[in-house]
Amino acid sequence: MPSLRILCCLVIFSMPWPAIANSQEVIPDQDFLILKNQLEKQAVASSLNTQQQYQLAVSYWRLGAFDDARSSLKKLLKQKPDHIEAHYLSGLVFLSLVGEVNIFRKLGMAKRSLESWNTVLTLNEQHVNALYAVFSFYLNAPGIAGGDLELAEKLLADLKTINYPYYQMASGLLLAKQGNSEAAEKLLVEASTTIAHRATPLFQLAQFYLQQEQFIKASATLEKYLHQPRYWSDPSRNFIFFLMHLAEKGQGNSQAAKSLLQQAIDLTAQPAAKARMTKALDEF
Repeated sequence: MPSLRILCCLVIFSMPWPAIANSQEVIPDQDFLILKNQLEKQAVASSLNTQQQYQLAVSYWRLGAFDDARSSLKKLLKQKPDHIEAHYLSGLVFLSLVGEVNIFRKLGMAKRSLESWNTVLTLNEQHVNALYAVFSFYLNAPGIAGGDLELAEKLLADLKTINYPYYQMASGLLLAKQGNSEAAEKLLVEASTTIAHRATPLFQLAQFYLQQEQFIKASATLEKYLHQPRYWSDPSRNFIFFLMHLAEKGQGNSQAAKSLLQQAIDLTAQPAAKARMTKALDEF
């Protein structure tokens, strides 16, 4: 069974991601490094416009420079306090920082992520990604940080009205949390056919299988995910290889697991994530 640390990692990556261009396929982290360098160079010569400032923040977040992402977003929101996607990305940045800061700051970062997504919903109550993010927070966060299954369940009615396929996916995750794995799997599988962007529900389904220790199904689902069109903001190949290594390890395939983990390390740009994966490889 995946360790508690890994399950916490899965919780963070169960959140939906922001989109700059909804039709754009996944971009490798190396390209985000190029984009970051270009925007930083341009910022020396002249001020960045709103979109460029947002793209710089996204690049920082994607590359694991969470403090830089937060600073960039703070500057942007000072200029444009109603920038919805900047507030949404702020929630993701604060959530990412939960895994980086010391234990005394984790609770504050978690609560600030929730505050950011609620700000989005204040600005646009139809923002399905923010609503789903708040649902996911209540579903997965520990009680001390604000997790609450009853509040998560109450949000299902809003999701049903705004986006029925996301309601299916959310309902499946809630049922899994409540221990009804059979019904949960059925809904998650249905969501993987009804949500237009199939990578999102397949990723959620794969995490469900990992948590249920159905490692063969997890491997097959992650393989399907890799063959789907993916937005730049979807989990990239390095993290998918990391999850695939867990699935192979769960099946007792040590060599395959080590090979996948090494591939994940080779593709990982984020220093903290690379260090955690390297430590996992050393523990084989």
